[in-house]
Amino acid sequence: MSITHNSDGSYTLKTPITAADLDALGAGLGTTTTPPPVTTPPPSTNFKIFAFNNMSNPSLFSDNPSVVGTTITDYWARLNPQQGVYAWDIIDGYIKPWADAGKQIILRISTSGHTNWQTDLNSKQGTPQWVLDQGVPHVTASDKSVKPQYWNGKFLDALSDFVKVPAARYDGNKNILCVEIGVGDGGETKPDTSNDSNMLARWQAIGYTDANWWTAIQAIIGMYTAYFKQTPLALMPDSSFLKGDPGYDEAKVVNYAAQFGVWMQWNGLVAGGKLPGSFGGLKKNYPLILEQLNAAGPNKRKLPDDLQAMIDLGAVVALVFSLDLSDPNNATTLAKFAAMVSKSS
Repeated sequence: MSITHNSDGSYTLKTPITAADLDALGAGLGTTTTPPPVTTPPPSTNFKIFAFNNMSNPSLFSDNPSVVGTTITDYWARLNPQQGVYAWDIIDGYIKPWADAGKQIILRISTSGHTNWQTDLNSKQGTPQWVLDQGVPHVTASDKSVKPQYWNGKFLDALSDFVKVPAARYDGNKNILCVEIGVGDGGETKPDTSNDSNMLARWQAIGYTDANWWTAIQAIIGMYTAYFKQTPLALMPDSSFLKGDPGYDEAKVVNYAAQFGVWMQWNGLVAGGKLPGSFGGLKKNYPLILEQLNAAGPNKRKLPDDLQAMIDLGAVVALVFSLDLSDPNNATTLAKFAAMVSKSS
């Protein structure tokens, strides 16, 4: 495998990267053999209901017997506000009420977000300012959120140094079911979710090509798979490439990550829905996390239909919106599905 640090600050990758390669990124060149694929076993239970979208009150539902965990999303900028300074008390605080209840979390650390997603977490800028100040170009989206040039060498160096630290602290922690790989906007495998008419032009102004973004996707997946060796990892493929050049599609991302045993997560499930076609190459019983596209109740769907669709598609984890979990009319449904799955596990 070789990584070439180009004169414009970008990287060129030829095969998957390893921990040794990442340690060599500062020098701009690493050479190792390609590691064998990582095989990650599915969870001990075949279907778990996790709370989603409850970051305004992260411990909400921890006492609900039907809910066995929650997703926790925070941002690199908050957890690493200065170079060499880390705020792990934030993550530890998220974990504690769930661990005390004998439950787990799914952890996501994103490098970018949107201004109105999680205002209390400053989701407007997920990458630390000290990283941007090193000369990393960035775009300012239509909502004024700031997103980095993900394929920039200085960005990748800094992110590699960062990912190594939570891996050393949390890898193998029994209170963490899995870690979602924070690739792009909100952790998904796309650089931006703005979707306004000027989005592509903004990105092309700082050198975006599908090839450059693909380099960043590979590098970031490589960081996580190199440093996390015990806790399962999950990838969130979703409309990855902004331009749609030939040869760059969602299946490319899914198939690349699958060779490492990374779980796949689809964040757009509705009742009666199907998995994206890009997931079609995955083997039967491949670990899947399925998140509702939105809450069922306000969108004239029924929660039992969403949960059944997740089971039918083979989900190991169902991410259910807080609005559905807090609806007292759904208590019987949640208990029924939790009990049914428990008996079949």
